[in-house]
Amino acid sequence: MLSTFNTVLTKDSTTIVRSLSIDSPVYSIILERMVIHKRRYGAGAGQMMLLLGSLMERCVDVIKMTNINPLLIAQTLKKCRSIINERLPALAIHIDVHSNLAAIVRTSLSGNVLQSHWQAATKLVKAVMDLVPSLSSRSYHIHTVAGDSASTLDSQLANSSVIAGLLFKSTFTYAGAESLSKSIDNAKILLLDIDVELKQQREHSSLDIRSMEDYKVFAEAERKHHLSKLDTIYRNNINIVMSTKSIGDLAIQEFAQRPNMSCHGRIEAQVMERITHALGGVVQSSLIELSPSDSFYATCSTYRQVLIGGDSYELFHSSVEAKQQDKYATVLLCGSTRQFLDEAEVGLSDAIKTTRAIIQAGTNDAPPNVVIGGGALETALALYLDQSKMSLTSDKESLVFGIVVDGLRSMVMTLADNSGRNGSLLADELTQQQRNTGNHKIGIDVTANGEVIGDLSSSTSTQVYESYQSKRALINEALDLAVLFLSLY
Repeated sequence: MLSTFNTVLTKDSTTIVRSLSIDSPVYSIILERMVIHKRRYGAGAGQMMLLLGSLMERCVDVIKMTNINPLLIAQTLKKCRSIINERLPALAIHIDVHSNLAAIVRTSLSGNVLQSHWQAATKLVKAVMDLVPSLSSRSYHIHTVAGDSASTLDSQLANSSVIAGLLFKSTFTYAGAESLSKSIDNAKILLLDIDVELKQQREHSSLDIRSMEDYKVFAEAERKHHLSKLDTIYRNNINIVMSTKSIGDLAIQEFAQRPNMSCHGRIEAQVMERITHALGGVVQSSLIELSPSDSFYATCSTYRQVLIGGDSYELFHSSVEAKQQDKYATVLLCGSTRQFLDEAEVGLSDAIKTTRAIIQAGTNDAPPNVVIGGGALETALALYLDQSKMSLTSDKESLVFGIVVDGLRSMVMTLADNSGRNGSLLADELTQQQRNTGNHKIGIDVTANGEVIGDLSSSTSTQVYESYQSKRALINEALDLAVLFLSLY
């Protein structure tokens, strides 16, 4: 419960931090970094926040107790960052994304409402990959549909699917829209950012009308002028007109009289952006002298108006002539309640972005693209920094190295606490096992048959994989922010 008395029900760290709405430049900087990280890598923003909080808490305590210059601490943190970046590639491994997709998705969904439904989520991610091999965020969209509350969650998730095309909810229309075509093949689409109605002419006209006859003459001239603009649409053989502004009843009734004609007005800007990416074309701001060049118009192989969950939707399949490596995919995510769907959408989006980051990291000559999860990486880095600390001659630098070591171990302790075990004891046991065996792949296995247990195992055998790029970025971002804040201390 926030101080603003708004209840936020979520496990997503970025959503929680954004909901705080603190009037502080420090808060703005942290939130911006978290949003950027989430947009690029999906998961990891919460871990960055945990590490940053631990570092800053310990740095402030050290400054107060020992009176060390904050700039010296910042300089030593940079040294730690360099050592970590040199060590990270040796702790990473390469895996085949397609054969390990289920493990990647399951790890990414840890803590999300879809965690126990990772099989269904994996099928959705696989379907998106088949249509969009690059997993570019511009080439897919997740649309949530609330189902029947009487149905079980498993059955509703089973109804989730991926559509090879663009889907958006039908917009508000005027009288006559029911007569528009609901199915068109090989459609040519005009995209607009203007009102297509008589109101536009009235608002941009200034006439001195002194009698009813004058008004009738004006109204008829206005109508003819409006219809002449619609004639340019017919001359260019356009089948569908879509605008971010209103399409009036006169235009709708005119379109309804022609075969294979449809229109949709008041389309949101984000939806229009998806349309241009999926179907091509350019958003135009005038109906006067439309260009005959096809490059200015969107195209689709099929258009259908469909019903989903009792609501009307517009479905467009990309043209077969579209020269794109990626097709466009729409994920229909079904669930029982809006709260569940909001969290599930975040989890599925993070899983797709995590998979994309792993794919992008492993495209050339099989470089490392994942690291071992379950606290294995953090423990291995902490041990390496502990060893590096032995060669230091400065006690102050050694103290700062200890701060980073404690920060990394605090992440492991948090994971252990969340598994229902004593975080301090389990983290110490993990450190001891890695030190004795030299196996940096040993981590905390928090699940067994879907139940949280909290135990030590080889995280490669349990297939707990995290994105190498994401983990490297979050550690570097936490250290960079700590350096920044210490320079202002």
